[in-house]
Amino acid sequence: MHFCIYTQQIIWFMDIMLTALPQPTPPELASRILIVDDDSEIRSLLGRYLKENGFAVSTARDGQEMQQHIRQEMPDFIILDLMLPGRSGYDLCKDIRHTSKVPILMLTARGEEADRVIGLELGADDYLQKPFSPRELLARIRAILRRSATEAASVEARAPCYVFAGWRLDTGAHTLSSPEQTHIDLSGGG
Repeated sequence: MHFCIYTQQIIWFMDIMLTALPQPTPPELASRILIVDDDSEIRSLLGRYLKENGFAVSTARDGQEMQQHIRQEMPDFIILDLMLPGRSGYDLCKDIRHTSKVPILMLTARGEEADRVIGLELGADDYLQKPFSPRELLARIRAILRRSATEAASVEARAPCYVFAGWRLDTGAHTLSSPEQTHIDLSGGG
């Protein structure tokens, strides 16, 4: 009898533990990371490591490929090498900042204080010198994504709502509600 109770408790405990384990992120929910580096080995190894940790990854070897990826779909995060063929990572970072607030981490062999300061001043959110620890890079990516998600939620929470003649315009949620509570999506993406 005691054996049966213990077995049930163990099964119950294992069930709880298995559901508490992190589940793989579905691809449609995974943060999209674009790795821009001219070193194919770094692109490959880093891409595989980030995929294993639940991210959707695409890669580019230079600024032209990066721009093609961005035109197709803006990533949620960009890892940008500084020394690229053609345009430098500094120039690309500056270009991205003119049109987007996507988080950027500069990952480069140049580690002088002046290089780090310039990268951060041009709009990078973080700067990590090669060689680097993949675990530290992963922690930095997650921290920056958490911070950017919190900032986006905060901006959306502060977005005003307007009420007029029974209609309600929610600028944060991009919806218009009629007096009969019919909701119209105004996001334009459909």
